[in-house]
Amino acid sequence: MNISYLSAIRNYISQNRGFIDETLSRLVKIPSVRSAPEPGAPYGRHCADALAEAERIYRENGFETELHQNSGYLISSYGKYSKGKSIGIFAHADVVPTGDGWTLAEPFSAEIRDGFIIGRGASDDKAGIIISLLSAKAIRELELPFSSRLVMFTGNNEESGMGDIKAFTKEQPMPEVSIIADAAFPVYRGEKSFMRFFAVSREKFASVVEFEGGSGAFNIVAGKAHARFDRELDRENFDGNPDLSLSDDKRTLHAKGISAHAALPDGSKNAVRILAAALADGDKLPECDRNIFKRISEILGNYGEGLNIEGYSEIFGKTTSATGIAKMRDNRAVVSFDVRFAPELDGAEMLGKIRGRLDELGFDLELVENDSGFFIGDDDESLRRLLAAYGECTGNPAPKPQINAGATYARYLKNAFGIGSSCWRNPPFGLPAGHGGCHQPDEYVSIAGISEAAAILAYMLLRLDDCQSL
Repeated sequence: MNISYLSAIRNYISQNRGFIDETLSRLVKIPSVRSAPEPGAPYGRHCADALAEAERIYRENGFETELHQNSGYLISSYGKYSKGKSIGIFAHADVVPTGDGWTLAEPFSAEIRDGFIIGRGASDDKAGIIISLLSAKAIRELELPFSSRLVMFTGNNEESGMGDIKAFTKEQPMPEVSIIADAAFPVYRGEKSFMRFFAVSREKFASVVEFEGGSGAFNIVAGKAHARFDRELDRENFDGNPDLSLSDDKRTLHAKGISAHAALPDGSKNAVRILAAALADGDKLPECDRNIFKRISEILGNYGEGLNIEGYSEIFGKTTSATGIAKMRDNRAVVSFDVRFAPELDGAEMLGKIRGRLDELGFDLELVENDSGFFIGDDDESLRRLLAAYGECTGNPAPKPQINAGATYARYLKNAFGIGSSCWRNPPFGLPAGHGGCHQPDEYVSIAGISEAAAILAYMLLRLDDCQSL
């Protein structure tokens, strides 16, 4: 591969810095959180609006584009199948709920500060759309040698079910190799298996009027929770705990935690667990309510300890377990679980252990998803070429492939690899713990980091195009 191509790509992207600001801002300003389905908008009006905006952007920049609105995805393309192969780039325009506690800007203001764009979805994963588009523009407008068909996928249901990619795999040809711009650099070559379910208390609350926690998404550790009662609580039981606050009428207890992506719970504090543990000792509550809260606090834990499923893999690391939703149904407590584990572990056996543990504590299990992960070995030619491209871009002589604790489109595609939607840059502004990252308040992304990510992606595409074994 001619390394001079990389210099030309970087120069081109540098000259288009303003394009990143303007285009990403257009996308971030759309509050594309999943909502009730409508005709032509299976994942809600705002998700459909974001997909339509991505369609406009691709068309404005001269790419063949097809909007499959009833299936929730967009396909834009460049090049021909002259060698009989295609390369896919996958990103998504939907976002998780905003949550509370934003300090730098409003979640959908797309404010630019010190070279960073702030807003929900700025990094996860609307930046991925920008680097997909910009890398393709660089290859096309610099007239670099490229003989494959480039297929650029934009989805709008990645965060809450992945119905978009499932529809794509049924309706469209599968690319020979795919890059998912929704992870980190250098290259991700595997993902954990995961299961999502609700635990539902068989016993009913006696004094609880409201019980609610999280922001409505499985994959965000609950950063807030509250319970309201038909009686007053003793303020003395909660004074001194900075994570708890009692309302003026002494009937509602609020808990504050630290949210994080469910796949990466280190450093998080689950507000549902904080609330439940405090109320398990509430001497003004009926015994049945105290018992329910005690059991909830016992089954929650970042690494499956409350469910008796602790596990570790040399390749995939620890099993994780996160709760992002708490609510009431028919006066019963309902809490969600997002469990991620190594693909070599027996999912059926794990599910059996979880059922047994929940049954022991008086909960029923309602399974929502149970999905297998994957792993690509060292001898894969595409993996070697992607790592070589990254090494040439960064001067790293031996970049190591990574494993993704999160779930992306990669698990539904063949020969699929994750990369970053931006390269990490430290912001000059300070933020408290639990802020700034994806799925956190004050989510931000570096514009310079997007520029470099787009250059790396373009060079990776050239490398893959030159790979005769595809």
